[in-house]
Amino acid sequence: MTVVSDRGHNYRNDRMMAASKRQQKQAETAQRLFETALRLFMERGYHATTVEMITEAAQVAKGTFFNYFPSKDAVLGQFGQMQMERLRESIAAQEHFASKSFRDQLFFVFDNLALRVEAQPDLLQALLSEMLRNPSGLEHHEVQADLLEALLFDLVQAAQTRGELVPDKDPKLIAALLRDLYFSVVLRWLRNPQSDFKSLLRHQADLIFMGIGAPK
Repeated sequence: MTVVSDRGHNYRNDRMMAASKRQQKQAETAQRLFETALRLFMERGYHATTVEMITEAAQVAKGTFFNYFPSKDAVLGQFGQMQMERLRESIAAQEHFASKSFRDQLFFVFDNLALRVEAQPDLLQALLSEMLRNPSGLEHHEVQADLLEALLFDLVQAAQTRGELVPDKDPKLIAALLRDLYFSVVLRWLRNPQSDFKSLLRHQADLIFMGIGAPK
């Protein structure tokens, strides 16, 4: 009985290890396809890049692409979601974030996003261009915008409860205003990427904060 039990235990362990390796390989393949697609979008343009080009450059079979992305457009949505996931991870790793003032929280969010924007202006120009020209690209942009708005909404509500922001304004409208501020500054900055994006974003946010901050 002991031998059978050991064999069963080892069999389950082997299956778990095999499943873990498959999941790791799948994650690596998805990431390779994603990064390859973004690189080709930037180099060749979104419309000029085919799924076959992506899979060939990533060294996988053409059909493999659709195991991870339902369409080429889905890569654009994945990019925005990845940015927001990294932002949330940064917030979670920030010590005492919840105890900071709303202004400090907002600037942390904006500064974090600014680092990612300033690091890849060429890629953002290519992606935003396609998002504005492509209806499905606009849908993916709205998904990212909604994720940012939801994060800002939570911060605004908490700040209103603490008395830092005017309490009689709809927190959803304030969050939407701050979300739109971020994306409008991104578009303006992309016309002149040599300028200081972080400073521009902070300056615009301070102007809005003067209107939504609670009276002293």
